[in-house]
Amino acid sequence: MRERAVPLAVTVLSGLLVGFLSATSNRVAPDGLVDHTVWSATAQYAGGVANSLVAWFWVPFALGRLESVSVGRANTWGAVFMATAFVTHDVHTWLHADVASGVGPAPPMASATLWLTLAIAVAGGVIAGTTGFLSRRRPVTALVLALVVVAELARRPLESWRSGISAAENTTFVLLACAVVVGLAARSRAKAASR
Repeated sequence: MRERAVPLAVTVLSGLLVGFLSATSNRVAPDGLVDHTVWSATAQYAGGVANSLVAWFWVPFALGRLESVSVGRANTWGAVFMATAFVTHDVHTWLHADVASGVGPAPPMASATLWLTLAIAVAGGVIAGTTGFLSRRRPVTALVLALVVVAELARRPLESWRSGISAAENTTFVLLACAVVVGLAARSRAKAASR
C-alpha cells in the first residue's frame, strides 16, 4: 500500500504546484514585470516555466520514469498529474477571475470545451508517463524532452527573447534540452567505452 501512496502523493502535489503556478502566470502582463521586486520576478519566472509545454510534459515524464514499477503505473501517474494540474489551474483561474468586468466567472469545468481539453491533457499525461517509463530501457527515448523544448520555443513569440523574465524562461528551456542531449551522449560514450 505504501509503495503506491508515496508516488500518488508526489504526483498529486506536483499537479497542484504546476497547476497553481501555471494559473498565476495568466495574470501577468506578457511584456514585463508586475513590479520590480525579487519576489515578483521569481514568481513570474516560476509561473512562466510552469505554464509551458515543458513543465506539463516533463513532470509526468519524470514521474513515469522515477515512480513507476510498470507501464500501467506510469500511465496512472501521468493521468493523475495532468488531471490534478488542469483542474487546479481552472479552479485557481475561476477564483481569481476579474469580476470587475461585470460578467460573472463561469464555475470551474463548466463548459464542454474544458472537459474535452481535460481529456486531451490526460491523454498527454498518459503519453508522457509512458514515455518516461520506456526511457528506462531505451534512454534515447528521452530525446522527446528536447523536442518538447523545441515545440515550446516555436510556440512562443520572438518578442519573448526581449523581455528579461521570458528570456530567462527560454534560456532555462534551452539549457534543459542541452542537458538531456549531453547526458544521453555521455551515457552512450560510456557504454561504448565499456565494450
